[in-house]
Amino acid sequence: ERRLFYVGMTRAKKELYLTSGRDYGGARPRKVSIFVREALDDAHADDDFAKASAFEALARFDRSGEPIRQAHGESQAPETGPIPDDQLLHLDQKKIDDYLTCPLKYKYVHILRVPLAEYHAIIYGFALHEAVREYNKRKRKQEAVTLDDLLTVFKANWRSRGFLNREHEQQRFETGQEVLRRFFEQQESEDFEPLYIEEPFKFMFENNVITGRWDRVDELPDGRVLIVDFKSSAVDDPEKARKRAMSSRQLRLYAWSYQERFGQPVAGWRLHFLESGMVAEIPLKELYLRKIREDVQTAAQGIRQRDFRPTPGPSACPFCALNDICPAAETN
Repeated sequence: ERRLFYVGMTRAKKELYLTSGRDYGGARPRKVSIFVREALDDAHADDDFAKASAFEALARFDRSGEPIRQAHGESQAPETGPIPDDQLLHLDQKKIDDYLTCPLKYKYVHILRVPLAEYHAIIYGFALHEAVREYNKRKRKQEAVTLDDLLTVFKANWRSRGFLNREHEQQRFETGQEVLRRFFEQQESEDFEPLYIEEPFKFMFENNVITGRWDRVDELPDGRVLIVDFKSSAVDDPEKARKRAMSSRQLRLYAWSYQERFGQPVAGWRLHFLESGMVAEIPLKELYLRKIREDVQTAAQGIRQRDFRPTPGPSACPFCALNDICPAAETN
């Protein structure tokens, strides 16, 4: 590596810039190598250093070359001009939801691709969903599945990152195991036939390509077809669970996509809140489909216009993984 570095230095034609950092994630700040000091004949080569602000760092990845944000509330300078209406725009549930939550969040996540810090709730939810996915796949194939199978998958997908401390991690791990025990008992006691598991979908709406994947689609004994989704949230109030399920943009999109694919509507959807065991079932209404179409139109229009002005607020900022670097965030 050192020889490659030296060879690389010799390729400089006019000027050579050497950079270093003081913080590489360790317990102590790093210092400039003594060899650099000797080469510069400067014993204080590491005394002067510049620290970029979060937005100066982010701006390096903004292809437009414009500041990521001017004064609060000002519109963004376009990156390459609006996306033409006759050009296909690829959207999925995450992109639509992020844009409607906050256009600036969409820009950070889907254009600048700002890395998100690993958060314990994400680790916990991912491990749970992988175990649930294993159960669903086995059921679809009519293969035997045991609780131990689910616990094994849960453990294999667990990552010791983002937790407050070791005690907090152990507590969440044990909670996850208990959640899977209840989930297994609940599912085994129900009579259903999974029609689709992890089934991708794709359809056109205006000049937008909408893609996604259904967690599960069930056919009940009475012939009804339901979209089924799972959340790791701990919602234990029936009314709150019903409202969450009824307003779910994701499940409305899934119901719409099913109708686009098969030409007939589903009866509705079920949302399982894994941590509490609460299940909310919502019958499909034309109103819900009309609303999700309007949501997609709003998101598509804003993205095509490259309108990424922030929309901070108490319902968005406190739950955003980028609130510690976003100058528009309202977290108090």
